Amino acid sequence: MANALFLRAAALMEERRYEEAAPLLLELHAAHPQEARINYLLAVIFNHYKDLTKAQQHLIAASKVETKRSEIFSLLSEIYGKLGHKEAAMETARKAAALNNTSEHAHAVLGDAYYNIQKPVLSRQAFERALELDPDFTTALVGLARLETSLGEGDAALEHLKKAYAIDPESAYVLMTLAEQSEPELQTEVLDRILKQVDNPESKNSLEANALLHFAAGKLFEKKGDIDSAFAHYAKYKNTMYAPYNMGKRKWQLEATKGLFSKEFFEHREDFGLSSDRPVFVVGMPRSGTTLVEQVIGRHPKATGVGELNFFASLLTDMSGADIVTPRLFAQAIEMDAKHAKRIGRKYLAELDNYDKKASRVVDKMPHNFEMLWLIALLFPNAKVIHTYREPADTCTSIYTTPLASQHNYCRDLETLGQYYGIYAEMMEHWDKVLPIKIHHQSYEALIADQEAESRALLDYVGLPWDPVCLDFQSGERQVITFSSQQVRQPIYTSSMGRWRKYGSHIQPLIEALGKHAPQQ
Repeated sequence: MANALFLRAAALMEERRYEEAAPLLLELHAAHPQEARINYLLAVIFNHYKDLTKAQQHLIAASKVETKRSEIFSLLSEIYGKLGHKEAAMETARKAAALNNTSEHAHAVLGDAYYNIQKPVLSRQAFERALELDPDFTTALVGLARLETSLGEGDAALEHLKKAYAIDPESAYVLMTLAEQSEPELQTEVLDRILKQVDNPESKNSLEANALLHFAAGKLFEKKGDIDSAFAHYAKYKNTMYAPYNMGKRKWQLEATKGLFSKEFFEHREDFGLSSDRPVFVVGMPRSGTTLVEQVIGRHPKATGVGELNFFASLLTDMSGADIVTPRLFAQAIEMDAKHAKRIGRKYLAELDNYDKKASRVVDKMPHNFEMLWLIALLFPNAKVIHTYREPADTCTSIYTTPLASQHNYCRDLETLGQYYGIYAEMMEHWDKVLPIKIHHQSYEALIADQEAESRALLDYVGLPWDPVCLDFQSGERQVITFSSQQVRQPIYTSSMGRWRKYGSHIQPLIEALGKHAPQQ
């Protein structure tokens, strides 16, 4: 290996001059594709620029050569986590911590991995171990704050954040988290610090960190009632975090779905399914009330909620051979036989057992499972499917003002978001016509307006007897790790209904794109 060239690239990496380091490392990689140090540094660069797939590829290559380097497995765990591969993230994080038990960073990464698979006790232990090694490690303090929030312990979360803020008031990670949870008197100070960092050419923040700071600024301006400034920062966040969305491919997917998955498709495959009635799938658009429905059912003594499982999303990617739906997915659907289908079904049930082996009903609330309802219906004809829906303008406005993962790039701009909603609605209409499972459609507004009657109907649908504890959903001890984690710790409230109205002219592109789904003003 050209040692001088590598040392030059490494020096540039130390200074975070990634644009200059990248061509040097790519040149070295062409000559030495198995060299672990080169692959690791390239992974750091691709992670910085949010090309997670390439970052993962380089880290896997590095890990095959350097099997004892904790930092390689820690970063690989972080990448797996961002891609939604929770089990892989946990396995690599555990290996990283085992390889270097005195690395506070490795234990913090492990804490995040356990957090994402809803193992709060193990998550807390990992974060606390990181703080034993370095009491001023702000990453672990923020991790503990997120954990406490997911468990409904808001006061404890704020104390961890305040401590982190006192240690490093300029940390982008601390500021963006504090912006969501800080007390009013801190918000102005936090906003001032954020504004000094965003788009600052001297800042050492990654593109992702800078984008998330823009989002945090948007939320703080929104709290102040400055909607103009809020939307200006939301737009900067969106432009960095999300790639342009291909609406043409989405429309093709809808037509292909309607063309292949007919009543006859399911009638010819009646022997594909397993008999289990444990799974309950809550689907719909993000921010439509999926978490609330999961909490209502999950509070029942004979049920449990497991959050958003990535099982069917990963399966979609595997079947498509890409992160988007391709013709290969439909070819795979046609070629699938009963033996293969049952194997997939048993694998999913085994994943549910990792969370709870005794519950009669297990609620998986991954919203975008609505795209894979054809397979869910084949595998589990006795399962229950609940479709949550809400005023479309409120749903889309909430999506636009929530920092969803980069895979949700349909929300990059308001017009695309509105068009996407129309395609989702048409897909759900199709499933209603052809699926052998009768879908229960749950209105968010109806659940808010008459909590008991709607909760009784939900339990009746999933085959559980009424239990009044389900009305006290906010008191559950189970970890909630979605963006609704704070809201579901509160009793039913109506303040989010009609929220779209306060944004006025800022969301007119959305209203127009929603077409027949737009509110009747």
